[in-house]
Amino acid sequence: MRGTARRSDPRSDALVTFNWHVGTLQPYSSLWLIMHRLALMNQISIAEVRSISKTGSFSTRMHSLTENTNTLDVGVLAAAIGERPQALTFSTMQPFAAWTRRYFLTTSIQYCPACLALGFHSVFQCLKLMKRCPLHGEWLRQHCSCGAPISACVSASLYRDAGMCRKCFHRFLDVRQARRPSMPEENLSAFDEVRDWLLGLGSRVSTMVSEDLSHELPSVRVEAAAELATRTLSLQYPRCLVPEPVPPHAETVHSIQSPWASCGPESAEPRASPKRVVFCAIDRYMRRHLLRGQRWITRLAMHADAQYIAHQIAYEPDALLAWTYLLWLMAIFQSCSLRSVRCRDAYQAYQRGIRVPGCNVYKGPSWDARTIEWLQYHAAETSLLAVWRDLHQAALAMSRNEDPRWGPNIANAAGRFQWLGLQHTNGIVEFAAVQSMGVRFGYAVQPPKAHQRPPQIATPRKSDVALRGMSRRGLFKLPDGDWKAGSLTLPTKKELPQLKVHHLLHVEDPLHFIVVHRSGAKGYFAARLVEFGLEGRGVDPRSAVESLRTAVRQYTRQYGTPWKLTLPSVVLEGRLLRHEGQQCLSNEGLAPHE
Repeated sequence: MRGTARRSDPRSDALVTFNWHVGTLQPYSSLWLIMHRLALMNQISIAEVRSISKTGSFSTRMHSLTENTNTLDVGVLAAAIGERPQALTFSTMQPFAAWTRRYFLTTSIQYCPACLALGFHSVFQCLKLMKRCPLHGEWLRQHCSCGAPISACVSASLYRDAGMCRKCFHRFLDVRQARRPSMPEENLSAFDEVRDWLLGLGSRVSTMVSEDLSHELPSVRVEAAAELATRTLSLQYPRCLVPEPVPPHAETVHSIQSPWASCGPESAEPRASPKRVVFCAIDRYMRRHLLRGQRWITRLAMHADAQYIAHQIAYEPDALLAWTYLLWLMAIFQSCSLRSVRCRDAYQAYQRGIRVPGCNVYKGPSWDARTIEWLQYHAAETSLLAVWRDLHQAALAMSRNEDPRWGPNIANAAGRFQWLGLQHTNGIVEFAAVQSMGVRFGYAVQPPKAHQRPPQIATPRKSDVALRGMSRRGLFKLPDGDWKAGSLTLPTKKELPQLKVHHLLHVEDPLHFIVVHRSGAKGYFAARLVEFGLEGRGVDPRSAVESLRTAVRQYTRQYGTPWKLTLPSVVLEGRLLRHEGQQCLSNEGLAPHE
């Protein structure tokens, strides 16, 4: 059967046509093998290869078919042979990260003689870490029997001597196998774990080595550190790859470290530390390509007013990004002043180094200085980007009026609090339930419809008991007129960069949760985290808090929070509810009638 395709290049209107048996393209077949099959079946010329190239100026220069950086158009080739483009996705190393092609690929073709005898070859067999064929167990070869390497490029030998060694003319690909390969496709699933490993490693590891400086670096084997990076990433190392020991001089390529596996902030480091290099790179990128200038950064830093910031970030997207950037600097520099964080602290970071939260201290008897630096690069990048991601979500929540200081009018049943409490001087507590149907305020009921009756609300004598009996979260008004919220302060304030944000907003506690009693056939206690909506349950208040502690730890592990949320190990029942002050506007009709 024949396939046809027309190039998207307007300079070429000729149809690309090749003889090909549709359905004979096996998974993971390399582009090098496909081109040799086409050359044996069609006797192709350079003009036909130019018709499926990515650029119209394609010549007989050396172009690698394993990397396929700027060589052939896979989509045009798939249409020319009548196959689906998805079948050629992993025919080259193009879908993977660029640094994997640089460090993991061999320069020539590495092959299995038994696989080529069956008409199959995969680009994964050209990895330096693959020593044996996962299908047959034979040692992979890089040379012909005469000692000459097999070229992986588009050269004149492809048109003249397809499927043969260009030195001794030994045929390594038979014409019959080129037409219809006899490799069982069920055996090719052995390459699945290699594909998943390359995708996972390439998406989470990036190189910090500049191409301009590559000639100044020593000749090293970075692929030897692949197993170390795989363990750090919690990935599965493919069984068909042979790990190599870390060399004494590993190239400066940064790996990843779990952001929650922290040993706390580190001390200031020298001028050329990996943390400073990564911070300066990310900071320059944000200021040049994300923040669109210094206008909003300067305005927000100079005002430092919560109401002004709340108004601007709610209506200006650029102000929201600038606000997130300032919070990011405050979390990194452990600062509480907006004016100094943009001027003094940021300037000192470029001079003497920074303290990045969530970066581990790497020490090991078998690790050399290059390997430790290799780990610190990606640990700093992961922690800085994780802090940016979490603070950006917090800024979005503030702009949507979900923060307790910036919430809308509670009387309109649109606020974050679900109930209001009033404590008189004689100890009597009255409540107001805020619902979507209406507001029940003390003994005054104002539902939108007369036949809709709000539920009954108990009026206990003690404020702590009253708070436990109410559902969800709420506000409480003391006899002196101040409004309070039920909360429990986390003890580890110095380890939480999020505390800097709350200091700016004049909120003492980084996180709050309350313990409520759920009535019913199976009554239980629930400890609910206000900021994140996490909830832990138990038969008593103590067990509910313990369950909430476990839920917070699971949350940090799953979403990669770069700081630990350490709940107290022993929680007394008297400390389960602690009223921390949060100012609320009493002129919006929120105070009940005394």
